[in-house]
Amino acid sequence: MFSLLRSSAASSCSCIISNDLLRPVVGEFAQQRGRKRALKQTITRQQKLERRLKREEREAARKQYTFMERINIRRMKNLLSPSQQFPGRFNRDDEAALPDKPLTNIFIRSKVKTQFYPVAEALARHRELQQPAIYNHPNAPLRLRLELNMQTERQVILS
Repeated sequence: MFSLLRSSAASSCSCIISNDLLRPVVGEFAQQRGRKRALKQTITRQQKLERRLKREEREAARKQYTFMERINIRRMKNLLSPSQQFPGRFNRDDEAALPDKPLTNIFIRSKVKTQFYPVAEALARHRELQQPAIYNHPNAPLRLRLELNMQTERQVILS
């Protein structure tokens, strides 16, 4: 395309015109941008009223508690007992309809009953996953959840 333009310019016009056509400055154009004030729509009285009411609701919600009350509420959220914090107490009734064991070793936890492993097996599985060929992080933390079974009765030894 460029060679065709050069050859046609050189053959049909004088040397001055062909030099102007071959300059890259001639092909540039400047784009003029202005503010688009006319595109902004005006707000109706109803919309102004709705915005004002929303703003007042936000301010009222913000002013509902004093500064010290907000600090105490934030502190109380962190002071929950361990059984009320994540992950919470295990409830077998929530998982009654789910299958007992997963079909494969890759599964979605929410689709299968909670899998419980003995501590020794959990540590072995952790070591296997953290070997250099897989995750390579041998000091990775192991999240452990122990529950005390208080339903068994104490064994009484009579002598």
